[in-house]
Amino acid sequence: MEQVVLYDQGKNGFGESGLSSNLEEMEKGELKNLKFAYNEKYITPVKYGFAVVFSILKYFRRVLIVKGRRL
Repeated sequence: MEQVVLYDQGKNGFGESGLSSNLEEMEKGELKNLKFAYNEKYITPVKYGFAVVFSILKYFRRVLIVKGRRL
């Protein structure tokens, strides 16, 4: 697959350094934002449920990618 996005100095988009290096805290923040949107009635309960599941799946995917890079 051809790489079409170049990150700063060849760095990966997440999991290396900087704000995105702490995947667990990044996920907690995303879930907190979704809960806020739900509590403020910006999204329905169904959308909230799907968004939470999707977010958790993305988190596990990122963890697997980062672990795969270290092998």
